[in-house]
Amino acid sequence: MYGAAKELQTLFEIHHKRYEHTHYHHHHHLSKEIKDAVLKRLEDYGGTKQRLSQLLDEEQQRELEQELEEERQQERPPSVKPCESILHEEIKRLCDMHSDIMDLTQFPNVFRHLPYGFTGTTFLKECQSENWSKHIWVSTEFQRVIETKGESLNPFLRPPRWILVYRNNHLIFLSALEANWLIGRLNSLYHERQFSIPSITTLRLLLPRIKRNQSIFVNTRTLTIPPLLGHSNNAAPF
Repeated sequence: MYGAAKELQTLFEIHHKRYEHTHYHHHHHLSKEIKDAVLKRLEDYGGTKQRLSQLLDEEQQRELEQELEEERQQERPPSVKPCESILHEEIKRLCDMHSDIMDLTQFPNVFRHLPYGFTGTTFLKECQSENWSKHIWVSTEFQRVIETKGESLNPFLRPPRWILVYRNNHLIFLSALEANWLIGRLNSLYHERQFSIPSITTLRLLLPRIKRNQSIFVNTRTLTIPPLLGHSNNAAPF
């Protein structure tokens, strides 16, 4: 909050004080006839109706103007059209525990290696894509954010929030839509006792670490879906 507390004043009182403030601080010599005519009209037509008024001193006014100017100069992402989300059948098949493990390389329209997630960004050239593990994937829906062509995707990178550990062999970053569907399906299968205990396919929440010893939740057993209540030789933490 800038300046003194607001107080109720008539329009005449508000503008009379502003005239005095302008004349005193900025030495603007306004025509007395014009000033008197304006104030007379405000008094005649404004009557006794009151408004909340607040007058800033010179230093506060400069601070406010500087903040407004910085806000105007702040670069904002361009107006773009978001992609319409798709839930692929191959994403649903990740929950099928009674079939052979899928070869994810056979479905490039759904699964890609991790560096694909940086497509359209300046980081793609810096990420040393050949050095990432071939067991870390992103869904193509995780990468798809906007439909607008020719725009840099730097401002539109999707934050990594959900990881699916698939058969304890692959890590797949997913979009929120995909994760939402998998939450319901995995929970349903868990309550129907369709999984071995502990499950070898789990959906996990990931939060960025801002302190050295802070949990990122990905290995919090009670937060995995289905719950990872104990580790065995078939269920490894990441």
